[in-house]
Amino acid sequence: MLWRWRSRPAVMAAIADHATSADVHVFRAPRQLARFVSPLESYEPPLGGGQA
Repeated sequence: MLWRWRSRPAVMAAIADHATSADVHVFRAPRQLARFVSPLESYEPPLGGGQA
């Protein structure tokens, strides 16, 4: 797990350089991720999905 903490600054810098308009969420615990994802479990995309 230590390698994750050591490489995190490099990963965040790469995201900042290459994905400037991306929304980045950093979760420090599995519970935080579960709380973030739980509203998405009931999501239903609109019919047609925007395809032409």
